Amino acid sequence: MWPYCTQAMYYTGMPTIVNVTIINGLGVAGNVVNLTWHPYAGNGNGERIDVAITYSDILWPWSGWLAVAITVPSTSHDWQGIVQGL
Repeated sequence: MWPYCTQAMYYTGMPTIVNVTIINGLGVAGNVVNLTWHPYAGNGNGERIDVAITYSDILWPWSGWLAVAITVPSTSHDWQGIVQGL
């Protein structure tokens, strides 16, 4: 979340929730498909967090949403470091 937030995340902590604004400038309506978290392997440590993505089926110019919830699973309860992914 840097440079926007430097709050550490930890197991049993509240999830970090990010609401993303999507501007649909290409048409009257748009669709969001196949959004998934891809953790960087190796030094990225992306497997150390759980990422849940929810979104509206259709994006209209006046409405539509995408929410990302990030939590730390119990398998990472004693780990410290930086996590990266797409």
